Amino acid sequence: MSRAQRIHSFDGTEWAEVDEIVEPDRRSALLAAMGDDIGLSVRGAGLNYALASAGDATRVLSTRHLDRLLHLDTERRLLTLEPGVEVGTLVE
Repeated sequence: MSRAQRIHSFDGTEWAEVDEIVEPDRRSALLAAMGDDIGLSVRGAGLNYALASAGDATRVLSTRHLDRLLHLDTERRLLTLEPGVEVGTLVE
């Protein structure tokens, strides 16, 4: 967990000073963060232009470290991934 960080929109034109960024790397840590009575704004890769995932004095849940491949079904050509997996990583 980090405290009092500034996060920016993808193009850098908008920013917010958030109270806390929670960055779980496993499902158990994600569930623990979600179990708090304090609300969360969920942030993916931060690639939006409107900074929709944050506001001043908010608590942000970042999914970027939830980046594992959970299941590969080669017959059906399906992947089950955690939300932090980047498309570029899959095509490399």
